[in-house]
Amino acid sequence: MDPTVKGVHEALRQLFALPEKEQKAMGAKGRALIESGYTWTEIGAKMEALSMWLTGAGAKPETVQ
Repeated sequence: MDPTVKGVHEALRQLFALPEKEQKAMGAKGRALIESGYTWTEIGAKMEALSMWLTGAGAKPETVQ
């Protein structure tokens, strides 16, 4: 979907048209994704690597394009 009002509207319409079981499965997968890569420990490590790179004390982090 396009990141427009119309695109978001259509994506939400499709989501809410799914059976409840599928909605819950999708939610569980989303939660697992967030918990696997976006913990405070992970975020802290990424912020530290970025700070080190910005101050010239470290290599360019993978998160910087």
